Amino acid sequence: VIKAGTGNLSLGSNTGNTFTGGMTVQAGTLTLSGTNNGSSMVGPGTLTIESGAIVVANTHNAFGQGTGTHL
Repeated sequence: VIKAGTGNLSLGSNTGNTFTGGMTVQAGTLTLSGTNNGSSMVGPGTLTIESGAIVVANTHNAFGQGTGTHL
């Protein structure tokens, strides 16, 4: 998934998102929210944040951190 443009994209889920691959934030803001259940809001791939882009995590486990997760 590629987030382009100056607007805001909000991803939230109680079960995480099911797309595969990764996410690139080229511009604007990506806002992540949801429950702290160990599921990633950005899918199981790499999250790339390009210069000038913003990622806001409105939960303390938006990336599904667990054993073997590297941030």
